[in-house]
Amino acid sequence: AAFDRISAIKQSRTIDPKTLQRLKLEYEDRIKQLEHTGAEPTATGGLFSADYVELTQAALDAERETILKLRNDRVINDEVLRRIQWDIDLAETRLQHGIADDED
Repeated sequence: AAFDRISAIKQSRTIDPKTLQRLKLEYEDRIKQLEHTGAEPTATGGLFSADYVELTQAALDAERETILKLRNDRVINDEVLRRIQWDIDLAETRLQHGIADDED
């Protein structure tokens, strides 16, 4: 359904091909994760493997450290810092929602 909607939007207006490719890759990755796990959760209890979660979280942590350093070194301002932090926060939320909450 997502691919169909993206295709319909692409037909109605001009979209940057890089943006389309990125979305396509993200959806293909999500589909592969779902196909791989099927009805069986992974060792982490969710959609993502433990390795994926660990590597992704490490990368997000490095991004967060880097943007704080860039802001402290006055390479970027607070507005840019907040925008990038927002993106990192969203990525962390997606990552956490792919992990079942064992406390429920």
